[in-house]
Amino acid sequence: MSKGFWIGLLVGGLVGAGVGIFLAPAPGPESRRKVSEVARSAGGRVTGLATSVQGTAVKAVTSIRQAI
Repeated sequence: MSKGFWIGLLVGGLVGAGVGIFLAPAPGPESRRKVSEVARSAGGRVTGLATSVQGTAVKAVTSIRQAI
């Protein structure tokens, strides 16, 4: 499976979780708390993904430079 699939799966999961929170019957403060928790969790995941992509890009650039 390609990286695009996994990125799509991650984004789809985050969007689905967000929609589920907004559609679930809950009082306003509780919904805002849930959204805040999901946003923090998503931020951590995005940071991890960005770090992974950065590492892969650095390796690719290094490999290309060595080949030239």
